[in-house]
Amino acid sequence: MAWDDPITKWVPELNERDARFARITLSDLVDMRSGIDFQVVARFPWFNQDAPRVYYAGDLRTASINDPRITSEPGVFTYNDWAPNLLGIAYQRATGNLMTGPGAEALWSGIGAQNPAWWLVDSHGFPWHESGFVASAPDIARIGQLLLDEPNSDFARRSAAALNTPVVSDGTGAPPRYGRIPMGYGNGLWILHDTPQPAYAALGYHGEVMVVDPSTDTVVVRLGNSGYENLASEPQIAAQLEHWARKL
Repeated sequence: MAWDDPITKWVPELNERDARFARITLSDLVDMRSGIDFQVVARFPWFNQDAPRVYYAGDLRTASINDPRITSEPGVFTYNDWAPNLLGIAYQRATGNLMTGPGAEALWSGIGAQNPAWWLVDSHGFPWHESGFVASAPDIARIGQLLLDEPNSDFARRSAAALNTPVVSDGTGAPPRYGRIPMGYGNGLWILHDTPQPAYAALGYHGEVMVVDPSTDTVVVRLGNSGYENLASEPQIAAQLEHWARKL
């Protein structure tokens, strides 16, 4: 697999539905710039809308192939839960294994993880790649530490490039605001830009936050329900954690 592979190399069924899928690369998907639409807000009747179709899918693999719709050329940022699942299908077809398989287990042990990790899976055993990863706080911190300790790895190099390439959301050159916080996005990570130096943030749906601050060589992981710091959103929590990291 290569970042410039079109997704249709690994999921040719997409090309049969819409030839424009051939313009979308694996890089576009991991950077959330694929041009595939995704509507987070669900309103009644919600059964045919994006977020419910992901979260309640009995066959997530099939839904990820049949349901995504293209609304723009690649390059425009749209946070998109179809993208990680399409990458998961490509990974399975390229390696013969799911992300729950031996390769992921070897990677997990290779970073020195102390505890097992799990993926939540659908009724067919296919992982929810966008939201189903379960791990302990110390081991999540080890993922963040990779960005600081191994700057020449592909993961670290792509992530570091994202620090200096804020997402353009409105044509003005400014990064989008997420939870009222100016943030960019690249390589699967949010980028905090309203800081002395950009920092990485990984944000979970229920207040799980990891912040990696290269300027202070700090990784902070926070698990728990959203809002116990009296903050309204995960981006605000991430910004507060980054602020505290600089105070250490």
